Amino acid sequence: MARHLALLGHAVSLVERAPFPRPHIGESLPPSILPLLELLSLREQIEQGNFLRPRRAIVRWHGATDHLKSQPGEPGFQVDRGRFDALLLAAARQAGVHVLQPAQAMRPCHEALGQWRIPMHYAGARGEMRARFLVDATGRSALLAGRKERRAPATLALYAYWRNTDIEGDETRVEAGPDMWFWGAPLPDGTFNATVLLDADQRRIGGRQALESRYCSLLAQSMLLHPCLRGTLVGPVMACNASPYLDTHPVGTDFIKIGDAAFTIDPLSSQGVQTAMRSAHQGSIVVHTLLTIPHNTQVACQFYRDRLSETVAQHARWAAQHYAEPTAFVERPFWCKRAASAEAQPFLAPLPVLPTLTLQSHVCLTPTVTWVEVPVIRGDLVTTARALCTPTLDRPVAFVNDVEIAQYALSIVGMPTIRGILEQWSATLPHRKAVQLLCWMALHGVLQTVKGIAIP
Repeated sequence: MARHLALLGHAVSLVERAPFPRPHIGESLPPSILPLLELLSLREQIEQGNFLRPRRAIVRWHGATDHLKSQPGEPGFQVDRGRFDALLLAAARQAGVHVLQPAQAMRPCHEALGQWRIPMHYAGARGEMRARFLVDATGRSALLAGRKERRAPATLALYAYWRNTDIEGDETRVEAGPDMWFWGAPLPDGTFNATVLLDADQRRIGGRQALESRYCSLLAQSMLLHPCLRGTLVGPVMACNASPYLDTHPVGTDFIKIGDAAFTIDPLSSQGVQTAMRSAHQGSIVVHTLLTIPHNTQVACQFYRDRLSETVAQHARWAAQHYAEPTAFVERPFWCKRAASAEAQPFLAPLPVLPTLTLQSHVCLTPTVTWVEVPVIRGDLVTTARALCTPTLDRPVAFVNDVEIAQYALSIVGMPTIRGILEQWSATLPHRKAVQLLCWMALHGVLQTVKGIAIP
């Protein structure tokens, strides 16, 4: 986020507490992070980082059989977070960000609108920094006050790093257990991260020795990860809160919270780093809007709140579906409450069954189509656009494949043919994108054929 704001012309200081490189949990980056790295102009640096790029995962989720799941397309990354974060920090410096590291920021003082005073320790001395805008990227501890609503059952992650495990291959490993699930993966430095996720009840764990004992006893129950116990433990066993939540006030006129300071998702998706980075990119555009077009403040803040809420809800539904799958443990409390934790899916009308469309078919917009103004990103600013609503969509849609729908959908007047629509649209839209937009509208119930006119 600091890098993007600097590239947008803002003077940015970044206060980083830890010297780099430093260890950090969250090493698995799925293939879906590649478009985001490209958007941030960081893909080349990360691909040259010599990280592992597994193409398969070993999954033991539905029963006693291991399954190899292959990822289509380009693989993601299994990173060393110390080096990965150092690459991002170097990119921020190159963009002109003023980095203070290691430095300890104390709780900020809000003196007036657009005036923050941040006490800090840096280079062995006390000082302070003043800023017109504050970005809180301090993770779950969240330097700025706020209320976090838990969106799923409380989950605790116990994890440690191992050497000489005799686990071969670079595959990620995922396994369901009676009252927990397991995740493990090799890292570029030759260590292996083995993690156990269970109900959060730290009172039962006790001190460090008890924590290690419990962790090892749980790991022994995993068919995929128990070989770690024949290896060498590197460092202490660590525990961290892995419960999904959403901050109720993530953005204001002169502050924003990003990443884990604003929200977290279920670790089952392995997309925590990706969603945090996406929130940083969206957040930088929100901040740029607030600082350069103040009259768009309400729209920009609403855009950010909506995106965070959608992200949390979508991942909660996805996770709940997967927690309902291990039938061997379907009645165990750990799995029952997680399978039932997601918000209910909005009711969607069934999609209409369209006859085969040809270039001679006459169509029109369905009578249920309505339009609303919604916050959207245009370039590097948040503004509004007309979005299409129908009972077959779970939310208003303004863009399809980066094409603004309203401009083209509202040009469908009367009962034109498919050929006529494509000819009209292709004057301002590449033909391929015109076809894609028309197909999307047909598949999502936005178009209907005109009875008695369609020619087979």
